[in-house]
Amino acid sequence: MIVGNFYIKLATFIIIAALSIFPSAEAQTRPAPGKDAPSGLDIRQHESLKSWLSKTEVTGQLRAYYFSQFYENIRPSQLTNSVGGWLKLETPDISGFNLGLAAYTAQNIGSREDARENTSLPNKDVTTLGQAYLQYKNAGLKLRFGRQPIETPLAESMGVDYRMIPPFYEALGGYYKLPSKNLEIHGYKVFRFKGYGYSGFNKLDTGANPGNQIGVLPQTSSSGFETIGVKSKYRNSNLDFWYYHFDNRLNAFYTEGSHRIDTNRNFLKSVSLSAQFSHEWDTSDQKGDYKDVDSDLYGIEIAAQLPYNEVALSYNEVVSHPGAYRGGGFISPYQQGNYNTTRFYTNQLGASLSSVDVAPGRAYSLNDTIRLPNHGLTLAFGYTHLDSPELVRGSNGFFKGSGSNARSYQLVARYQISKNWKLQSLLARIDRKGPLGNIRVAHFYLTYDFGG
Repeated sequence: MIVGNFYIKLATFIIIAALSIFPSAEAQTRPAPGKDAPSGLDIRQHESLKSWLSKTEVTGQLRAYYFSQFYENIRPSQLTNSVGGWLKLETPDISGFNLGLAAYTAQNIGSREDARENTSLPNKDVTTLGQAYLQYKNAGLKLRFGRQPIETPLAESMGVDYRMIPPFYEALGGYYKLPSKNLEIHGYKVFRFKGYGYSGFNKLDTGANPGNQIGVLPQTSSSGFETIGVKSKYRNSNLDFWYYHFDNRLNAFYTEGSHRIDTNRNFLKSVSLSAQFSHEWDTSDQKGDYKDVDSDLYGIEIAAQLPYNEVALSYNEVVSHPGAYRGGGFISPYQQGNYNTTRFYTNQLGASLSSVDVAPGRAYSLNDTIRLPNHGLTLAFGYTHLDSPELVRGSNGFFKGSGSNARSYQLVARYQISKNWKLQSLLARIDRKGPLGNIRVAHFYLTYDFGG
């Protein structure tokens, strides 16, 4: 709360300071004869303030959410109902600078009394200042400092929508887009992190925190992480490179490339081929359990764009490295539990090679996304088969597998009721061995967007 008050005070100070030098675009109105001009802001400044405030963009969303996850081997399971949403204010530019503030809230309206406590659901009331940033934009440059969402392959905020309040980062960074628009350079220094549903930012990653019921990846307090990425595009081809330094934990390299072949046929519009690779290794400032990190992940995907749907077949593999940390398993410090918040082709709810509770292995997935825009309906079917040993922690801090696999079946449905109203559902069945056993999932939420 102290940090939240600091950001509010900082935002107020910057607005006042900026207004004091903000030039008026309107003619000054003179006071009536025989009357003195008002003290403080003169009329010209007053009109400038009104004009500036009238251009502030206000957007928001109201949300009602039903969440249930039932576990075969663990009681109680998770069941809650929540209402809430968010409200965002973004000021107009002053010489390229502007401010953004967004408050998020989730209010519990009914949880099972025996439901397992998990604030990420949330089954407790949570209100937080999720975004509070100073932004600078000029031509192709965009920089932000403060609380914000970020979107990178190994750490992101808005790519998935599984909770009332998404994860955010306290960071400095942004991107520069070259005039040709074929090359973008991204960079971030992240200081603190806020996971699903939590109100506060801290120096911890996700690790084995309350949001990860069976997490064996140790939760680590650090100075955050730094990342730099290059995104390039040429005609129908894309190629990205990213480097990460996760302080006190590991280094990581990620690259992904894709090429689309347009067929111009009625029954087959295009075919896309994609490949990804990531390597992780030791960093000099490691602490805690992190040591002998050596992980390699490969992936390939082929997708076909049909008139009303897109079908994709994907494969990922994490190579086994005996003697390495977690046997060479892929470490994603900001992965949100068993959710597919790391950008791997086969990642799906409950079946993820970057999850906190799996070791080296391989995964296959088949996905079909059907879009019916005239009816406002989108259906996404997904199947993933994961073959990876379940992790148990050894006395020496390393990990070994006990042998397991998982199959995840998932259906996501989105119905655009009107311009502002949307209904979405997630149904999933995860068949797996291990501490949790089989899992059944049902998420439903109704949203109303306004402003903009």
